Amino acid sequence: MTGPVYTTENECQDCYKCVRHCPVKAIRIVGGKASVIPEACVACGECVKVCPAHAKKIRNDLARLRQLLESPARVYASVAPSFTAYFKGISIGRLAAALREIGFAGVSETAHGAESVSAHVSKLLAECPETPFMVSSACPAAVDMIRKYLPAWATFISPLPSPVRARCAKMSRMSAERSKPVVTTLSPASEQRRSSSLPHLSSMQMTRRAG
Repeated sequence: MTGPVYTTENECQDCYKCVRHCPVKAIRIVGGKASVIPEACVACGECVKVCPAHAKKIRNDLARLRQLLESPARVYASVAPSFTAYFKGISIGRLAAALREIGFAGVSETAHGAESVSAHVSKLLAECPETPFMVSSACPAAVDMIRKYLPAWATFISPLPSPVRARCAKMSRMSAERSKPVVTTLSPASEQRRSSSLPHLSSMQMTRRAG
């Protein structure tokens, strides 16, 4: 599977802007084109933002989602809080109804996972007053960057799952039948696509089509 961030080689104009801006130097020149190094990339999306030719792309999983919805599996969606920026004026109830109409078996909000994780983090900090601070697990890009490039700080990362993983895991347990359901997370965040490697959890890009 293509990584969360990749290069469309025929669109790359060899400006090397992405190379200069990548915070972890995860881009190399191969055959005159700037290519992402998957094992070094933290999927922060900075190269996508600065590329003037739009050659850097965030993987779009829409085709994969369609296959899931057309399969016998019962597919559930955990919607990121950012949906309000993409679907202005649309309530979660209305969005959930639309998602059910196109084939989702159920819909919930990732924010519920954030509430649960935050409550547990507060409890952990109260039980361990000697801990100076705790790094939230909410942003996979930040967690990945610390583990890969600042390992001395890795012990401060929260042992709890990220809100999206926590919510999807709970939805999976609540919806479990003979065959485990597929729980997807609908999010615009490039780093969330790493979640697609987890069993029964797929990360899909949130998009809005005209009409």
